[in-house]
Amino acid sequence: GVLAEVPLAHRAPKPPLGWTVPRGQVYVGFALAQGEGLRPGDSIRIAGREFQVARCLGERGSKDDIRIYAHLRDVQEILDKPGRINAIVALSCRCGGVRLARVREEIARCLPGTEVTEFRSIAVARAETRRMVERYAAFIIPAVLLVCAVWLGLLALSNVRERRVEIGILRAMGLGTGKVALLFIGKAVLLGVAGAVVGFAAGTALALVFGPRVSPLTAGKIAPMYDLLGLSLVAAPLLCALATYLPTLVAVWQDPAEALRET
Repeated sequence: GVLAEVPLAHRAPKPPLGWTVPRGQVYVGFALAQGEGLRPGDSIRIAGREFQVARCLGERGSKDDIRIYAHLRDVQEILDKPGRINAIVALSCRCGGVRLARVREEIARCLPGTEVTEFRSIAVARAETRRMVERYAAFIIPAVLLVCAVWLGLLALSNVRERRVEIGILRAMGLGTGKVALLFIGKAVLLGVAGAVVGFAAGTALALVFGPRVSPLTAGKIAPMYDLLGLSLVAAPLLCALATYLPTLVAVWQDPAEALRET
């Protein structure tokens, strides 16, 4: 069998969600691989043809565990049905308006005579899950950013208080308020850049290690998103600079004489 994804009708096309199995190779379901003692690199004969086991899939607790996935052309040759497809499964289809009628109309233009059915309970469950995730993300992400900004501000304020004497000496030596502010904000920006790089590297590494275990179906599509690195390199330093702005004002406007009395 071959899994394919129909792109969203009102959005830019997305890459297939399923696997791309090379010709002459197969992916073997968990139960079948365990029962036959198959491992990646082994050979298996199907209808007189020999295939190499490229991958043994993880357990999914469904009929997928007893399936063998192969290239569509190989399956057509085994069944002696060139150019024939019995079904196309469209995943994550979110079409505006009357969903099923619109999908049926668009598919009929491309594949006349095709029967279009919808697993409505699954589709509704997926839609509800997406809405729930989007709703929580809309709350959690700003909350996390706010907590981080407050935390950074408190750290900056603590740093300012600990360096009151140093700041007083610098001001007494004639260092202007702008240069003092630049010291603190510049440090915050550098920390933001470092945090963006380390955070992106750590998040990407965790996704590459644990992502295939969480979602075996999309394991082959998990890849670093370097556009997020660019966004992080802008957003993280900006957040750090804004969070340290008020503590920096405390630092630049304090009286040098009072700070030097603490020495």
